[in-house]
Amino acid sequence: MFCALASGLTAKTPRPIIETVEKRPFLPNFGVRFGILEIDANRRFMLDRTYLRSFSKRGKMVLAELKPAVSKYWLIALAGLMWSIVGVMLCHLAYIWLSAIPLQRAVPMGMLGIIFSLIVYRYKFSKVALKNIDRLCLMSDKSCFFAFQAWYAYLIIFVMIVLGITLRHSSIPKHYLAVLYTAMGGALFLASFHFFQRIWAVKVQKQTCLPPEK
Repeated sequence: MFCALASGLTAKTPRPIIETVEKRPFLPNFGVRFGILEIDANRRFMLDRTYLRSFSKRGKMVLAELKPAVSKYWLIALAGLMWSIVGVMLCHLAYIWLSAIPLQRAVPMGMLGIIFSLIVYRYKFSKVALKNIDRLCLMSDKSCFFAFQAWYAYLIIFVMIVLGITLRHSSIPKHYLAVLYTAMGGALFLASFHFFQRIWAVKVQKQTCLPPEK
């Protein structure tokens, strides 16, 4: 009897273990579900990246449409025109200030300003103008309207405007300032002809924008 009971217990003991093993497929199912969630997360991530790229591309297209693009030859002509206008304005102010003093003093100071303008043109502004022209020639056919000057040139222009206003409101006599204004204005006006000369060479003489040696 004891052996029978023992054999019965021995036969019944493995059954719960087998049932326990049979009830464990929940873990693989959980792994499958976790894999689906991971795949869904990757799809959402890819969709987000695609949406951001599309949004960025549309933003660039809108900015490109809003950008005032013109031909680089118009930029060269515009730069020359601006240099001419500023040069004439400075020379006009110098003329007004010199006309307020006696002629025997105005003529020597005016001649001194002209001599300085030739020096500034020869050793500074002529090189700056040619460098700016070469920069514009290397640009694409359609470029931003405000690119006729380099970005640092706008900072220089701002500093020169502030300096000019400060000098005009200072205690320095205006006929002395006329020499400085004549030198700067005359140099700008003379250097502006480099821009018009390059436009003439390209449009009329059918030459390349950049000289062959460059």
